[in-house]
Amino acid sequence: MSGSGDYNELEGRVAGFISRFVAFSIDAVLLVILIAALSWVVKQVEVLFETFLPRDFDLGGSFLIAVPFIISVYYIGSWALTGATIGKWFLGLRVVRADGNPPTIARSLIRFVGYGLSAIVFFLGYIWVLFDEERRAWHDELAGTWVVYDFQRRPRGEVYSHRVET
Repeated sequence: MSGSGDYNELEGRVAGFISRFVAFSIDAVLLVILIAALSWVVKQVEVLFETFLPRDFDLGGSFLIAVPFIISVYYIGSWALTGATIGKWFLGLRVVRADGNPPTIARSLIRFVGYGLSAIVFFLGYIWVLFDEERRAWHDELAGTWVVYDFQRRPRGEVYSHRVET
């Protein structure tokens, strides 16, 4: 890279493990903050309306059922709409299909399910990025996606090269 801080030479290249891990960590922290804030709001509503609610009704417990839905909507929606969650956007990363476009909702759903599969065996599916020639995790393989650097967005429809440049 040039000394001027021009990151354009990374644009379109497949992102490595550290960038992806930091982006995922940012997303995890943001989701924890969001869920904690929503949980606090739900508890305040429960306290405010406790005289109107049945004694055995637990609004906070009901909210826990919504947590997986909130997490899945965040990831699937972000990938399908823009190709990037907040963490990926912050690090200049984007999830793409082979043609450079964001994944469809169906591919994003497959990718999200793949997150669980990547984690289930000692996070080997995530660690796989370190060994894979194309730096793809298991969930990328399942969904047909790549995570690339995207400092200046490439025009839609431009075909993505699948090989990592050395």
